Amino acid sequence: MACTFEDQPNAHAWLAAQQQVIVNSNHLPDWALDVIYAYYLTRNYKSPPPEEGACAGKYQPAKSDGVAVAAEKDLLAHFFCDAKLSGDNVARAVWFYDRNPEPKSTIHRAAFLYLVLSRKTFGFQSIIPFVQHDLRAINDEQFKKALDGMKISEFEYQAAVRNYFESQTAAVLGRAELEKATKPTNLVDKIYYTAAEDAFNDWTKTFNDNKKVAAAVSSFEDTWLSGESDAVPGCRETLGPLLRSFVAATKPKSKDDIQAAVSTPMGFILTAAYVQCAKGHKLKAESGGIAILISKAARWRGPRTAAALASIKAAGLAAEENSRVEVATSIPPPFSDASATWSMRDAKWDYQSGASDGDINSSFGAGVISKITPEGDNVKLEFRIETGYQPIYDCKLATPLRVVQITGDGQLIYAQVCRRTGTKEYKIEAKPVKFMKSVAEKLRVGQFIRFYTQGTEIGYPVEVYQTDKEDKLVEYTGFPLN
Repeated sequence: MACTFEDQPNAHAWLAAQQQVIVNSNHLPDWALDVIYAYYLTRNYKSPPPEEGACAGKYQPAKSDGVAVAAEKDLLAHFFCDAKLSGDNVARAVWFYDRNPEPKSTIHRAAFLYLVLSRKTFGFQSIIPFVQHDLRAINDEQFKKALDGMKISEFEYQAAVRNYFESQTAAVLGRAELEKATKPTNLVDKIYYTAAEDAFNDWTKTFNDNKKVAAAVSSFEDTWLSGESDAVPGCRETLGPLLRSFVAATKPKSKDDIQAAVSTPMGFILTAAYVQCAKGHKLKAESGGIAILISKAARWRGPRTAAALASIKAAGLAAEENSRVEVATSIPPPFSDASATWSMRDAKWDYQSGASDGDINSSFGAGVISKITPEGDNVKLEFRIETGYQPIYDCKLATPLRVVQITGDGQLIYAQVCRRTGTKEYKIEAKPVKFMKSVAEKLRVGQFIRFYTQGTEIGYPVEVYQTDKEDKLVEYTGFPLN
């Protein structure tokens, strides 16, 4: 190819240097090396390449496209056209790709790997676990066969080949970086690959075992993201029973058990969807009361997010159990911040909004129920004025260590064992509040209850005790305890 520029010594020098870089950093088959040379020649000596506009136009989302289709087109435009995507669009493409265990095609997988591995804003500690399943599931021959079967321009073909091999090189470099940062190095496979793959497989099994739940969440998401209405018809009647059945199946005996149930991948996406559903129907207290459970949690999505969070958990436990271990901890999951930015700006898919509208602490009430009066679809609760005694506990980490939640910034929250050491006296004087009948069926006169109102007339139960003594908790955030 250098002969194309016989009278340009600078071009010869550049090509020789570029060839050496490629040879040093890649183990490329001959066919790929030729294509990548052509890629660099086209883009360095035509400014801008005339094909660039046509390529970008081919993948430009139409106004009629839904959010998921637009995200897919962005993914392919980045891969085939070297299109620059905003952080929001990157997060959106990753969000929808991670919705299911397997992509539409080998090309979609290759495009996803390039999109993630080309990002410079996340460390390999979170990126490698996030993509390791897709890395294992693709190879050069498989990629070439899929690419050769497409009807695309030479411009697109060159970009796809170059970008595919760049992502493969980044994965190799990522492994090397992990081995530098982790001592002993045999933990690299355990934390960043094995733990991640096990979590990916566990998520996939849970997905297959809970297809009704996954389908309901996806259906709600698609309808809600269409933008027709925040109040999706029938979502409470569909998602509510599924959420309560899901939590009940875990047979929770404590707050920690409920927290753990909704902090699982399937539990989280179901809880998050229901929070948004209730908020859309302007049930602020209900959405806020349930959102307490996930307001600080890491944002689960699909199997790749589960894999990344599993590695964060494995790294944290390894460091906690052995002070000699050198491993990065408290690593935020990849795209967690970007997903939040995209969701709030573009699609309003904000899991935390239910618990953050206003001052949550000023929205709580408490009292011993003195009277329950039916009023249409609601019940009115009245409370007696008396002195309350709040328990004081001395808590320590449970052994063996058990993680009940991973926060959005990668911190691990461990289960605790608490011993009651005393009480703190305070005055209880709550104003009457209404609850929907559906959440008040098991409430009885004489029970002590803490509830959430979010400044609205209709409240939501957060803690319900068996008696007025605050001794035995029987319900938490609307979920009964065994």
